Amino acid sequence: MSCDQSTAVAGDSCTHPGFACTPDKRSDLTCRQGEFVLAEPCAGPFGCRVAPFDGFAAGSVLCDTDVARAGDPCLAEGEYACTADRGTALQCLGKRMSAAGICDGPKGCTVVHLKPKGTATECDTKRGDGGR
Repeated sequence: MSCDQSTAVAGDSCTHPGFACTPDKRSDLTCRQGEFVLAEPCAGPFGCRVAPFDGFAAGSVLCDTDVARAGDPCLAEGEYACTADRGTALQCLGKRMSAAGICDGPKGCTVVHLKPKGTATECDTKRGDGGR
């Protein structure tokens, strides 16, 4: 017997390690000591979603973390995000999003997805000294 734990709310009980999306698709939860707790917000345009069970990463929870706030919890140490207003580049340090640069130029902050994995930011500054 198996139980679909792909959608949950913080505080719901869980039976095995893994992740779930909140019903509003704006957060990623993790199972810790038999209870779902916040892993990280999924504030990017794709939110939180579960990969289809018929392909690559079947059933995996995918969290769009391209948009965040300073102080938000994060899982991928060293990864980058931008604030919603695109004015600040953020980096995951010590499992929290921290300011990495002010992007006060007209193009603001943009997340760049590197291949094969990872992120960086392009940070437009008024001084024109580039990004991260």
